[in-house]
Amino acid sequence: MSTEQDAALRIQIADVAPDAASLANDPRWRRILQPAAIPFDASTVLGGSIPAELDISNAHNCARFLEVCALSPFLVGPVMNGRASLASADDKFWDDNVFTWAAGGAFRVPRLFPENLRHYRARTGLLPAMLSVTLAGAKPLTILNFLVIDFERGRADRIDPDPTDKPALDERLAATCNGLGLRYHAPPPAGTSYRALVRDVVIPMKMPADIVSNMWAFWLLYCRVFFAEARHDTLFAEAARRLGSGDVVVANLLIDFYAAFTTDANVHTFGSADFVPTYLSNRDRWRYDPKLVARVAAISTVGTTRSQLAQVFSAALRDVITDAGVYNGVFRRYMGIDPLYPPLCQDCGGWVPAAELEPPVETMLKGGVVRFGYVPGTPYVYGEGENLAGFDHDLAALALETIVAHYGFGALRADWIVADPGPVSEAGRLDMLYKGLVKGDFDIAMSGQLVMAEVDAPDAHPDWTCATVNLFTGIYWSGRDAERMKPVLEPLVNGTRTAFVAAVAKAFPDLELRIISAFNPGPSPTAATDLVRDLTMAGGRAVWVTNGDVEEIKRQFMAGEVHFAVGDSNQNSALCTMPGFGGINLNIPAIDGQEPLPLAAFTLKPS
Repeated sequence: MSTEQDAALRIQIADVAPDAASLANDPRWRRILQPAAIPFDASTVLGGSIPAELDISNAHNCARFLEVCALSPFLVGPVMNGRASLASADDKFWDDNVFTWAAGGAFRVPRLFPENLRHYRARTGLLPAMLSVTLAGAKPLTILNFLVIDFERGRADRIDPDPTDKPALDERLAATCNGLGLRYHAPPPAGTSYRALVRDVVIPMKMPADIVSNMWAFWLLYCRVFFAEARHDTLFAEAARRLGSGDVVVANLLIDFYAAFTTDANVHTFGSADFVPTYLSNRDRWRYDPKLVARVAAISTVGTTRSQLAQVFSAALRDVITDAGVYNGVFRRYMGIDPLYPPLCQDCGGWVPAAELEPPVETMLKGGVVRFGYVPGTPYVYGEGENLAGFDHDLAALALETIVAHYGFGALRADWIVADPGPVSEAGRLDMLYKGLVKGDFDIAMSGQLVMAEVDAPDAHPDWTCATVNLFTGIYWSGRDAERMKPVLEPLVNGTRTAFVAAVAKAFPDLELRIISAFNPGPSPTAATDLVRDLTMAGGRAVWVTNGDVEEIKRQFMAGEVHFAVGDSNQNSALCTMPGFGGINLNIPAIDGQEPLPLAAFTLKPS
């Protein structure tokens, strides 16, 4: 059994793993070896020359690893964290997701390895993991290896561009793999197969030894995932034969491949080729972690990481969200404006076939009722009885209609069950709803829940659906000094922070602009104080106003006692739809380059 990609969805197809004879004639080699035909150009090798600090260099290599996994037309699931970023000052994304070993004997399994592996319930296709290896020597060299897990064949293989044997590392990896029911295979002996080529090929330019090694490591992994259905040993025997034939300029192959896929990795993971050169300091690591998590989620195997109920609901949400007319209509109903960052549905996944539905899920869908747990709050679920309303309330109803249309089991209605009537923090709400799921009070929790809150709720283990809506920190005008300000602010709606600062500072140098935000651990206080600073530096006058009581902040904003509010885009947008509001929902991000934060529903994880 192998798996090939069908459009954006990776699905299983019946196939036979190619033998040596058919592998030799496989037309995919033309694609694999294509970069070798491009003349060498030293100016294209940008990635290895960026003098980034260690954490940033590590994040860059994670992006390259994810890009190679994404390049495969087959089912390849990177064993990395694709949920909320759990990185912190002490627990970095690298430490959470990458094996490390040093020739001195230190070996560490990444903290999230068991959890990351459990996400792939079906365990089909290849599941590669990153491995950082520090070699012996006066100036120890650190290089990349990869552990490629193949549950279908019951084996795990280490890919190593370094020709030296590492029996101590192999012993530790064998013990780890044996615990998973896998046979561990070390690389072939030094002097044979691809490891001999790594030793003998000369790169015609001065490059750091770790970069040369990484060129090999990533290209070898590319070969493996591009021929995912081939037998490991057979594949690399053919690779060695082709590269050793003299028909392939191996140096050109490595340099051109490395340059091209490094650029692609930056664009696909970080949004642009300029991201890494712009943020080189370890202090910038907070910019990288959420982007890596989002990229993992986007390319992880769909339909294998969730409970069936969460997957069915995600598939239904995908159909609703991707109908822009329907989704934007619900968003406008409660936020008063079109979404600036609609969910991309990259990790929604497909429908679970009706014949494969687990009995509890099938019984629920045929039973006519799905129970939703919530904590009351605008704009997601609020009101009482027949007057219950909200963005999540209406989105859930549309999703249930979609499920009915897809499976044809009969009508479905939502029962909304209050988990607790009082206001709580994001983490407190997550914990409360999770406990309700565990007790069996409801089937799905859906209450405008911020996925990132999982970091602060260690006892909650939600199985997230795809994102229902995104959240960012925005800027909103109260209507104060309307006669002067409205003509300047109206053209700025949906614009950039840079344009806002320039226009406002220039137009109102004599006004003391009052900017209010909550005072909490979130991004709003920093965004508000940074906005005050930048307006002042641009020639304007601004002061920060804050209060520990969110309701008091809302009152001051609605009463026009301040000029601008900085905070939660969805909460503030809903506030701007209130009757009598005289300001403008500017819908401007308050943080340059901010990554929108997903909100989602969740179920219990599959047992």
